[in-house]
Formats: sequence, structure tokens, C-alpha cells
Amino acid sequence: MLSLIQAAGWPIWFLILTSLVAVALIVERFLSLKRDKVLPPRLLDEVLGLHRNRQITPELIQRLEASSPIGRVFASGLRQELARAT
Repeated sequence: MLSLIQAAGWPIWFLILTSLVAVALIVERFLSLKRDKVLPPRLLDEVLGLHRNRQITPELIQRLEASSPIGRVFASGLRQELARAT
């Protein structure tokens, strides 16, 4: 294997380095984007229930925005809904 790398010359070192970086990025994304972090259990049901009961407040939107990545998406939509309602 080492003889193949030596025979390929200097361009192979760039390919090896970029491959290692790509694997590191894949592992990092896999660990940081776990389903429970991105979409906490029952968050959608809670948001829909609060929306149906018209219990959306600016404070709730701020807490939702800080809770998770999908919470930021929900908060943006609810903020627009709240702005249209007034």
C-alpha cells in the first residue's frame, strides 16, 4: 500500500488529507445532528396544541427558538403568524 502511495506522487497526499477531513466532518455531523437534539420528542404536538388554543406569546416564541434547531423554524413561523394576527 505504501508503495502505491509513493508511486502516485505528491497529488495523493492531497487526496488522503481531504479524505480524512471529509470523514471527520461526517462523524462530527452525525454526532451533533442526532434526532433528539434536532427534533425533541413531542415538540411538534406541543406547538400545535398551543397554536390551536391560541396560547402563543412572544415569551413562548423566544423559549421555543432557544430550544432546538427545529424550534427556531417553528418560532419563525409563529412569529409571522402572530404578526399577521395583530
